[in-house]
Amino acid sequence: MKDVANSKRKANSNTSQQGTRKKRRRKKNFSLYYITCFLAISCALTILSLTVFFKINKITVTGSSKYSQEEIIFNSGIQSGENLIRTNTQKAEEMLLTNLVDIESVKIVRKLPSEIIIEVTPVVPYAVLQVEGLYYVVDKNLKIIEDKLSQPLSDLVVINGFEPESCQLNTVATSADEQKGGIVTQLIALINESGISGIKSIDITDRLNIVLNYQERISIEIGSSIDMDYKIKFIKNVLEDKENITDDFTGRIIVRGNNGISVIREENCLQNSLNN
Repeated sequence: MKDVANSKRKANSNTSQQGTRKKRRRKKNFSLYYITCFLAISCALTILSLTVFFKINKITVTGSSKYSQEEIIFNSGIQSGENLIRTNTQKAEEMLLTNLVDIESVKIVRKLPSEIIIEVTPVVPYAVLQVEGLYYVVDKNLKIIEDKLSQPLSDLVVINGFEPESCQLNTVATSADEQKGGIVTQLIALINESGISGIKSIDITDRLNIVLNYQERISIEIGSSIDMDYKIKFIKNVLEDKENITDDFTGRIIVRGNNGISVIREENCLQNSLNN
């Protein structure tokens, strides 16, 4: 009897194990089926998104610029009807910066389902480089945005003695003296921040003896670029001191770093020393 009972138990156990294995196999088959369906649907949607869906039907240009929307769109290389997802926005941005000089920066954004937005920041004239009797307008990064002018723009500071290695339009001007670029951009930024108006030119021929021209009547010698922020603030205070710098004053202001400043009136060679 015991052998019969054991045989029945073994048979029932084998049957149960076989059922469990079948369930597991069936579950694996269903999982594989669902995974296969998911992959197939994903591939189909990907193919459709790159071929049929997301066609560009609207291109919007934002930001002010001297260029028309048509010029900007044309120079981006983006066309209506192209696939939105496959559009190479980085290449389009590079094309715009290369083809259109008066753009400082550009960002191209995809807007689903069918719009491209071109965000343009116009270039701002910052200074003028004088090179061999000609004038080159640059932005704040010293990129040349106008070249070979016979006269400087009246509202921009003229930089003398920059010694650029090349003066090609739409390229960044670099000096034979690699330190001059950083000095010029920093100095103009400090002048603008200080609120000093009337600086007509900067002579950086000798970067250890930088000279500013104020209103075509005062030569301001600031020496090297050391402590430039302090020097510019000090110069602003001196220029606003009407007891020493009257409206008809003509002469020199010599800054000696933290040691003080000298004001020299040319007409009568009168020298005043102003200390901190």
